[in-house]
Formats: sequence, C-alpha cells, structure tokens
Amino acid sequence: MSEQTVHRSLLRMGLRSRKVPMLSSTKSLSSLGKETVNSGESVNVTLLASWSMLYYKLEVQYCQQPPVPQEPERWKVVSSVSPESLVDEKWGAASVSGYLSYPRFFCGRLVECCEENALKSTAFKEDLNNKLFGQHLAQDVIFRAVTGFMKNENPQKPLALSLHGGTGIGKNFISKIIAENIHQKGMSSKYVHLFESTMHFPHNNLVPLYKDQIQSWIRGNVSSCPRSIFIFDNMDELHPGLIDTIKPFLDYYEQIDGVSYRKAIFIFLSNAGGHVINRVVLGSSKRREELKLQDLESVLAVEVFNNKDNGFWHCNLIDKNLIDFYVPFLPLEYRHVKQCALAELRHRGLKADEELASLVAKEMTYFPKDLRIFSDKGCKTVSTKLDLRLSG
Repeated sequence: MSEQTVHRSLLRMGLRSRKVPMLSSTKSLSSLGKETVNSGESVNVTLLASWSMLYYKLEVQYCQQPPVPQEPERWKVVSSVSPESLVDEKWGAASVSGYLSYPRFFCGRLVECCEENALKSTAFKEDLNNKLFGQHLAQDVIFRAVTGFMKNENPQKPLALSLHGGTGIGKNFISKIIAENIHQKGMSSKYVHLFESTMHFPHNNLVPLYKDQIQSWIRGNVSSCPRSIFIFDNMDELHPGLIDTIKPFLDYYEQIDGVSYRKAIFIFLSNAGGHVINRVVLGSSKRREELKLQDLESVLAVEVFNNKDNGFWHCNLIDKNLIDFYVPFLPLEYRHVKQCALAELRHRGLKADEELASLVAKEMTYFPKDLRIFSDKGCKTVSTKLDLRLSG
C-alpha cells in the first residue's frame, strides 16, 4: 500500500484538523526522520510514525496476520515511538482508534483480508457454467462440494478435492475459478498457495527436507488465514510418500498445536487416471452427458492408489479416506475445442469468429485415430494456434 493511499484514507477519516504533508514518491515511511518532503517542510516524526502504526494495524490486526518472529524493516521506526506519544497527538489518535474498531471498513479497500464467508454461490455457478466447457461432472461436483463446505460454519475436516484427467481439459482452470470466488485476488492472493511438483520438489534425495517445508508452510499460512487454499499441481510427478506429510492437516482433528485446519481447502491436480477415464467414456453405453460421478469415482480411486508412477501411490490420504471427492475430467470433443477458441477470441477483445474457431478446432489431433472423437491435448494449444492464424 502506498503512502499516498494512506494519506487519502486518513483524509477521508476526517483527520483534517492539522495539515498533513504528503510524502514524495521517492520517500517511504522507512525513511522517517530524514530531512524534507515535497514542499521542503520538516517531517513530524511522531505524526508520520503514527501513519506507519496505522498501516501496521490494518495489515496485521485486521487481516489476521500472526506476529512475525523478526520485525519487518519498514516498521523499525515505530519501535522508537512510545505508545504515550501516539495517544497524546491531538490531531487524530481518537479518530484512528474509532475507525480501527471497524475492521470490515478496510477489507478490499486498503488491504486484502481473509474473508470467512466470501463465496457467492450464484456468481460461482455462473463462472463454472460460462467459463468451463465439456465438464458437466466436474462443474456439478465442485459446485456442490465447495458451496456446501463454505456454508458450513464448523466443518469436521478440510475439503480435499482430487482432480484427474488428461492435459488441457480444465483442471488448472477450475482451480483458478475456485480461488477467484473465495479470495478477492484469486491466484495472486496471499491466501492461495500453489505447489508445482517438478519446480518445488525436484530432488528425490531431499524428500525429508521437503516434508518439513510443506508442513511449516501449511501451518504458518493456516494460522494467518483459516480459509487458505493449497493447490498441488502435477501430482503424477510428485515423489511417492511426500504427500503423506500433510495427512495430519487433512484428518478429523479439532486442532493441532493450537491451530485448526478444518476450514482450509486442498486441491490435487493429476493426469493420473486419465486413460481410465477415457476407457470408461469410450466403452460406456451412456452418452457422454449422461455419465455420473459414481460411474467413474471408484475405479479412479483404485487406479490412482495402485499406480506407481504418481504421488498418490499407496498414500495414506487415500487409504484413510481423507480425499473427499475424486473428480473426473472428461476428454473434450471437437465442439468443446471450438468453444475454447471462441472464448479465447472474446478474451482478446476480438469478434467471436465461428469460421476461425472451426479452423483452429480442426487443426487439433484427436483419438481414437480412426474415429477422431476426443482431443489429444484438450484446449491446451488453442491459444497458440489462434496466434498463428491471426498473424497470417
């Protein structure tokens, strides 16, 4: 948050009884006590330190940030100002205290807060229906699972979703939709945490270290925000046994070392089980849209548990039934790929050209080769194929 933002906020609060100098863009609150501001006036150290204290209270007290072991650099100036000097300032200590008694006032205005009941089910459903194509099963299961969990004021355990299917069919995208509907900043929120297996846990000989790091990271972030979201991508690339380190956090414990994890959400993304899903869809006598979760969930769980080439192999999360839903993502057909192309055109602010979308969809490769029913890569390369077409 910039000094200008703090300045304007103080003015809105009615702190106009004394002229407050504006810091120049080249100065910061950490430079308090140094010579001048825009107009050349001397800086009132106590006054500006009070601004700093206000910022600190907004960011820490009302966003539920736990005390940090080491004092951040930008707050060192505050330690030199006594509480009495802040109270004695006539210009606005009482006004500041009054506004600070209403933490909701600042959420979404000055700071990002951990919201308890942020999910709007109508908007969430619209996002799922309008932005995700060809995944009626995933849309239905995830909508009911997430909305039900968020409405429960006292869940018995965290929500654990395991999303399975081939590449480019919406697993990452639906995770993004969940994050955006729970936290204001979506995937950029400090309450949403993405672990990418090959990036964050590349070395097999460092698994014990990774286990400690994951536990510390989850413990610290849930302490800060009970509604934290943790996304583990590429579970099929994760070292077997590593994911078991989070078992205590997903179990039915009321608290662990004074921290409750029951309101957190854990999402696991994996290509494992994709071929089983494809086999069921191709071999079923039902139409694609008639398939239900029970047609796929049990065979998917067994396949993932017994597959040595993924991070869920013989893991305790499955063995102890701590995964709430195994969500199958179905392979996409030509019509779904065309919808992706049209959506990408609209996203770029271009006309939704049906002919261009059809050309892009036809360029994709499909399986089985003799029937060409399902896209090999889902919608993953639609954007680059559009680039090629548009540049020509």
